[in-house]
Amino acid sequence: MSSPFTIADAKSEDEHALAAMMRGLNEAENEFVPNRDLTDAAALEHVRYLMGCVKQQGGFALVGRKDDVALGFAIGLVETEEGAYVLPGQRGFGFLSDIFVAPEVRRRGLARALVAAAEARFRDLGVTEMRLNVLGGNVGAMKFYEKAGFAPYEQILSKLL
Repeated sequence: MSSPFTIADAKSEDEHALAAMMRGLNEAENEFVPNRDLTDAAALEHVRYLMGCVKQQGGFALVGRKDDVALGFAIGLVETEEGAYVLPGQRGFGFLSDIFVAPEVRRRGLARALVAAAEARFRDLGVTEMRLNVLGGNVGAMKFYEKAGFAPYEQILSKLL
């Protein structure tokens, strides 16, 4: 069965749609860590920051659409593990910085299509490992990523002081 979604590179004219989706991501993440700035201005600023990272690091920004309406996105960055504790040939990795799917189309294959497209893009860039972060408490995302073949790499713990 083919997907009803199309995945393509984000264009400059997608900036406001990306910002609206980023605000949606901030709202969703705020349920797990209530420190997100939920303003439109913060979302737009973060999208512009990420697009700068994409250009500087040789990454990508993908937009998922159905019937020409942007309903999801994924941002991929090429990163390098710093430090001599990782073998030199294994220090580079792809980092899925952000991914979002609009609530009205969740569980319909868009996240799966975005992750698959990100994996393909990283392979095209010569990357052999892909990493991502999941917020503590986001059990649904953790299950989705485990089903997609991801396994824990490291955990970052937090304590409010």
